[in-house]
Amino acid sequence: MASKVMLFSLRSRGLKRFPTNFVERVFTQHVRNISTCKALYNQCPYEPEQNRTVTRKASGVAASVSSTDTVRSFDEIPSVKIPGGLPAMVYRFLTKGWKSVFDLPSALHLRYFEQLGPIFKQQMATGWLVCINSPDDFQTVFHEQGKYPSRIPVDIWVEHREVRGKPVGVLLGEQETWHKHRSALGKRISRPVEIGRYVEEMNDVITNLVGKMRLTRQPDLVIKNLDEELFKWAMESVSRVFFDRKLNLLSSHLQPEGKAFIQSVHSLSHDTVHAMALPIHWHRRLNSGPYKKVLGAWDTVFEIAEKYVGDKIRDLETKVAAGEKITEESFVAYLVREGKLNDEEIISSLTEMFSAAIDTVSNTVLWTLYLLGRNQDKQQKLYEEICNTVPKGTQPTKEHIDHLPYLKGVIRESLRIFPVAPGVARVLDHDIVIQGFNVPAGNTINCLTVASGRDEKNFDDPLEFRPERWLQGGKKYHPYATLPFGFGIRMCIGRRFAEQELYLIITRIMQQFQIEATKEVGSKHTIFLTPDGEMDLKFSDRK
Repeated sequence: MASKVMLFSLRSRGLKRFPTNFVERVFTQHVRNISTCKALYNQCPYEPEQNRTVTRKASGVAASVSSTDTVRSFDEIPSVKIPGGLPAMVYRFLTKGWKSVFDLPSALHLRYFEQLGPIFKQQMATGWLVCINSPDDFQTVFHEQGKYPSRIPVDIWVEHREVRGKPVGVLLGEQETWHKHRSALGKRISRPVEIGRYVEEMNDVITNLVGKMRLTRQPDLVIKNLDEELFKWAMESVSRVFFDRKLNLLSSHLQPEGKAFIQSVHSLSHDTVHAMALPIHWHRRLNSGPYKKVLGAWDTVFEIAEKYVGDKIRDLETKVAAGEKITEESFVAYLVREGKLNDEEIISSLTEMFSAAIDTVSNTVLWTLYLLGRNQDKQQKLYEEICNTVPKGTQPTKEHIDHLPYLKGVIRESLRIFPVAPGVARVLDHDIVIQGFNVPAGNTINCLTVASGRDEKNFDDPLEFRPERWLQGGKKYHPYATLPFGFGIRMCIGRRFAEQELYLIITRIMQQFQIEATKEVGSKHTIFLTPDGEMDLKFSDRK
């Protein structure tokens, strides 16, 4: 009877093609009955195991496996796992849904470090995730990452490319494939002098956003669903550069294609989190709800990207065939002119960069506005710097940004406290010793910068918002203590692009509004570090 109840629950969640023999194998061999599974879950999932005494080395310096020091085994690393393992994870899914497996308070990992020390391993659907919080250990990992650094794969995104017969781009590519795309894109996207050519387009989109903010303010000056408006702004801003197309996503009258585009990009972050709750081969066999949603979302995003970018490529290639020289400076034109990627590769890389540049930037803007709203003295100092640098009634230029050090400190401090990605993960191709424990090749090592950035060993008063700490002549901090864009050759390829967007939008909003945070909010850890509730920020007009 219990198995029938669980099977009904699975089908009610959209898993109608769940094979009967698969149900029997999982729920008969692993979960004898529903009461056993419930009992396992009620032991409080995601609590650390503390059944062994661990003697740790002081900290951080790299050690090779051949070191004469005593090296402890991987099994001896303190563990965080769901009591009961897979059965309890399945029960959590059945009773609370996909989202419950990953949508957890960000403070949870900080608590694990307090209880277990600077290294622990966490049981995930696809294996172990080794979590560390020491900047010295981060340095060890990044210096061992090799010529072609490997990140934790997003299996369901790779699945889409394989099922649909599309090439992976710069985000999902590995080894030589990744390096090929990175080399083709890097010169244009990674150099400030190249990114500066897009200031006018970025300012144009921000003007539309500011107008929308005024229209959507309530009588109490609070803008509800500000996160959604910032999401649309980020989509529009990135599309102007990567697709060379105005999508008008901030319009009050969205076209059906625009709505579908927004919904699909949302799905890529929200439903991907749910899909990560179980191994990809499970989703494939189950034809699960998250599996269908993520693949469908990527289908829509690629369909629209292929329409815009494909049309542009064909137009440019027609000109080349006619003997014309490509002189325009669009991103697509640059890639076609360079000739390092074929048409499908150009579309894949631009689509992946587009999708990765939305939640990341919009969330950072949201957290920065919140921190400024909670710290009026810092906000006033920033406003005065902007007034003294950018003439009243004018839009900031690249030259203005170069002379706004406090603004840059504001962004850097915001990313220290609320890094958009809580950690930077690497998968090494060889064993490494961290904190005296051997971590075998192939395991994912997650450098949790959200923990190091809030650690009093690394920063004075770490929970205080102090942009001044980043000004010239200030205290020197460990260079690996906060890494919002990652490190090394595989750091965020769009870092300079994102920074320019952030500098421009915060300057423009400060010129127009004084911000007040009406309440305190916490954060939750999914793929990104996001607010755990509505911020309710007030935007008063500047005098």
